Amino acid sequence: RHVNSDYLWPARLARVEVLRFSDPDRAATYARSLLKEELSPRLEEAILAEQARTLLAQNRPADALTLIMDEGRKQGTLGPECRSVIVECLVRSWIVARDKQDQELATELWKQMTDQQSLISGPWRSYVDALLTRSNLTRQYGEKLAGYIRQGQSASQSSDWDQAISSYIQAVEQATLDGRLNLAADLSYTVASLQIQAGRL
Repeated sequence: RHVNSDYLWPARLARVEVLRFSDPDRAATYARSLLKEELSPRLEEAILAEQARTLLAQNRPADALTLIMDEGRKQGTLGPECRSVIVECLVRSWIVARDKQDQELATELWKQMTDQQSLISGPWRSYVDALLTRSNLTRQYGEKLAGYIRQGQSASQSSDWDQAISSYIQAVEQATLDGRLNLAADLSYTVASLQIQAGRL
């Protein structure tokens, strides 16, 4: 029977993912063993992507990127899931460059991320869009302030007004501490808007 029809493949891929969080070394070994099977291009891409994510879990973004790019050179093309992993690798490297205040490198990495984004379609494009939106928020406001804003956005989307208001109040306070008074004023308007939606004003 052709291995591509094996109904156990979803479970096998899930096992790689579970191992990635608990034991990255075992995940890598297991993924390599799966690649010895006769695979469809889609399955091969999914396993390769999990291999790269395992390297990311080991804090080895450069190795993960090399793995994907080497495969791309061999195959002559890369699918959307592998390209999404490239973006994950670049985001990880961008965070390091940002923390080291290497603005030139951070700018170049951001350009590479958006270049890859433009080549991705389908569900993985939605994933990458969300990842870069999140990263761009950090890029604009810094990790702490962006965290409060993300919490506020998430809470307001689920109509959890108490949490949304609390998060945006913290964002106002952080923006004030950062000396970003115009932003603090804008965020204060957001707090007032949420209070109106919650029926408090």
